[in-house]
Parts: sequence; C-alpha cells; structure tokens
Amino acid sequence: DGRNERKIFSCPQPFRISDNKFSPDGKSIAFATGQSENQANEFSLMEVEIESGNAREATAEKFFDIKSFIWLPEKRGFLLTGSKIPNRSFRIWQVPFGEEKAKALTKDSEDYATLSIDKNFKLIAATQVKSDFRLLLFDLENPSRKQILTEAESAVFSPDGKIVFN
Repeated sequence: DGRNERKIFSCPQPFRISDNKFSPDGKSIAFATGQSENQANEFSLMEVEIESGNAREATAEKFFDIKSFIWLPEKRGFLLTGSKIPNRSFRIWQVPFGEEKAKALTKDSEDYATLSIDKNFKLIAATQVKSDFRLLLFDLENPSRKQILTEAESAVFSPDGKIVFN
C-alpha cells in the first residue's frame, strides 16, 4: 500500500541501476549497476540483502552494459543480456554466482534485450533487436519520392557524385 518505503541502495552519478530482480528465496534483490560513459567494462551485478541492506558483488565479471537478467534456480547464477568492450553486441551470457567466469551463450551479431525463463528452467524467451539501417535517396523537390538503395549505417557523396556507404 506504499507504507514502509525505504531506500535499499543508491549510487552516485554517472553510475546507474538498470534491471533488478528479487532472488528466488525473496531475501535479497540483485541489480545491474555501473556506468558506460568512459567506454570501459564497468557494469556488474550486485546483490543487496533486504533486511540488512548489505550489498556485495554477485559476480566479479564486468560488462560495458547490462540490459536485462534473470536468476537461475537455487541462486546458482544468472542469465543476462550484456555487452563487453570491444564488442558492443548485446549477447546472452551465463554468469555463475561468485568468482567464476561468464560464458557467452550467443555469439551472433544480433542484439538481445530482455530475457524470461519458464517455471521448469528449461526454456528461455529472449527479445532479439535487429537494426534497421537503410540508405535512402530523397528528391529535394519532392521529398515524398524516396528510394531505398540498400542496407547501410552511414553514407557520403564522393567528389565524383557516387555514394559511398558502409
């Protein structure tokens, strides 16, 4: 009903908290925290005990950014969508609780955003985000007349009037 509200954890700027989830036993909350402004792998998963407010790193593994995560059964670890520099793709990672190394479960060039797991912990649903970059050619006299040339992220006209793109 909104009573008994209390702050459990906060962090100073430029650090931020992204996703958060109650633990399977309901005694703690895990959350992703860090910052991405300096282009380094400084995002991590933290766990805070609800009663005491004591916070600690849930894993030593660091990421450039973490979008979403889910707990694995019996607090064995997490599945998360995160990116690591130098690769900026948001992959699905399995992250054991504690000091063990994270393992990338996807290695394709697509980005993954959110995760969900079924009650039997056998199936994962993931949202895959596909970029939609297109090279369009517009007629300045009639902007509604546009032509899609190809997929591209950026383009420029060369001195000889050709379009160079990537």
